[in-house]
Amino acid sequence: MREIARRVKRWQGGTMILRLTAAGVLDAERHFCKIAGYQTLPKPVASLRAHDAALDRQRRVDNRKQAA
Repeated sequence: MREIARRVKRWQGGTMILRLTAAGVLDAERHFCKIAGYQTLPKPVASLRAHDAALDRQRRVDNRKQAA
């Protein structure tokens, strides 16, 4: 990722940053090793998504209270 980001002289926006980040990860993927216990990864992912959804709900409630 550093190698790709180093070449960019002017960042043009969020979409460009995401695209180049994805390109860097895909490039680095060739050197990744399989994680021991990777079969159990869906459990923490589901937990993190549930936590993220709860935070989003709380933010919406807080935003409604501020708007009122």
